[in-house]
Amino acid sequence: MSYNLKQSTPKILYYKINTEETKFQNKIKKPSQKSTKMVNIRVTDEEFLEIENKSKMAGMSKTDFIKKAVKEAVIYNIDSKIVEKIVVLQERINQLEVGEKKQANQVNSEFNSIKDDIFKMLGG
Repeated sequence: MSYNLKQSTPKILYYKINTEETKFQNKIKKPSQKSTKMVNIRVTDEEFLEIENKSKMAGMSKTDFIKKAVKEAVIYNIDSKIVEKIVVLQERINQLEVGEKKQANQVNSEFNSIKDDIFKMLGG
């Protein structure tokens, strides 16, 4: 098995820099509350390896890695009525024939209105 140093150097440098940065950040952490609650989850072998590899690359324990991922997760709450309207409009668009321009324009107008609502909900 040959080992190509040139190919692995960026990974080694990234890992080293990221680990050193994480260690530095851990040193300047503010005092936090002691963790007293426990969460048990089941993951597949693949998910476990992904968590293990990514936490090592970040220079963090699996626990700290998962906590950080949860804190930084972005959740979009979209009204189910809007989703239903999008599905209905998509069905109507699929049923349109080329010659039905008036109906196509009406559907496009409704669809654009719904898209605007979604962007407003997402803060855009």
